[in-house]
Amino acid sequence: MFNSRLDWLSKKNLFLGHQVNNGFESSNALFNLIFDAPELFDESIINYQVSKTNGLIQQVKQKIINEAFQSDESGIEVVNSIDWSVFHRQIFPSVCAAQIMNCPIQQISDFVYCYAFFIIGPTQILDDKLDNPFAPELNLKKYAEKELTGLWAISDLMIRKGVQLFIQLSPESFKYIAPLAFDMSYSMYRENRIKNYNEEILTNPRLILQLYSGIYPPDLSSIFNETMFIGAFIHLRLANKEVLKWVPLSRNLRLLSQQLNELEDFIVDLLSGFIKKPAALLLNDKEFGGELRSVIQSKIWNKENLELVREKSFLLSQTEYCHWLAQQDYTKIITGLFMDSGILEGLYHRVDELCFNIVTEMEDLFGGKNYFDLLTMIFLKKALLERLNRIGFLPQKVENRCLGNLNE
Repeated sequence: MFNSRLDWLSKKNLFLGHQVNNGFESSNALFNLIFDAPELFDESIINYQVSKTNGLIQQVKQKIINEAFQSDESGIEVVNSIDWSVFHRQIFPSVCAAQIMNCPIQQISDFVYCYAFFIIGPTQILDDKLDNPFAPELNLKKYAEKELTGLWAISDLMIRKGVQLFIQLSPESFKYIAPLAFDMSYSMYRENRIKNYNEEILTNPRLILQLYSGIYPPDLSSIFNETMFIGAFIHLRLANKEVLKWVPLSRNLRLLSQQLNELEDFIVDLLSGFIKKPAALLLNDKEFGGELRSVIQSKIWNKENLELVREKSFLLSQTEYCHWLAQQDYTKIITGLFMDSGILEGLYHRVDELCFNIVTEMEDLFGGKNYFDLLTMIFLKKALLERLNRIGFLPQKVENRCLGNLNE
């Protein structure tokens, strides 16, 4: 039976061996931070990942400006529409692939360039600008019709340019990525057919739970890890048969990312009017579902609270906003219900075991290769899970000091 702390300790020597081979000091300290101070582990690893991707990101920016649009102002507009502070995280799976193949990072530059147009830019616009009712600078109600058309136009421009570039520079990887991009879009479409702040879901949460057992489940809708990881291998001309062996691993990376996001954001999702799997499971619980339904209707989805939440999101930084949100009575009540029901504990252990199994799977697949970068990705997920568990899964936003230079 999986025992979290003991089983994870069995991976210490694996992590330490790769750590030393990749320029880190020979010490148990970094591994121990995962459990003892996960936020410090985050900072150390993110610094490493940023330093490793920064040159590649600068190359991609220059390609967008100088090559995609021949220095036309459209290139600058596209560059400015991308959130480069998270770009390093979104492209890091391709860096992991290059390391496993023992290839210079420059060899995936064209692939990342194509991917920035086809997936990252348009997805950021959809997620951050149109699907985020509380972020002040991105609030949908602030956009006039012309501005919404402009967002659609630049997103459409990026997708079409991405298709053109993939056909020119990485056609084989595009054959793999395009169907998964459709899967992501179709999954999001199915979710969005159920309107937010939908009272029917509160009494019939099975409508949400059914989505997770369908052909395009929401917990597989995060495709960055799989498409960047496998796509980069194909771009680097790895034999198709060997790539196919690694698809189940990349599918688990995709599952891990989405399940962890839903755990991290379940309070914010409720405020945004979305019922995701954690809330649907609790609403479906005979003992606790009725109380959660009552709290959502009376304290969260009422007009006065939503107006206050919007006002706070305008006035406060993201860190301050999450701290304020964590102090609200309804946040404490709902978190308590999740804890008392055992649902959060069950979801925590499910994600934790998936994370551990991915590391074991990597050992089997990449035994003699250098896969430290991929290990850092997974151990970052583990550290986030530990941090969430430590604070009782209350809303939080940890800003990392090392990311500022990516937006310059």
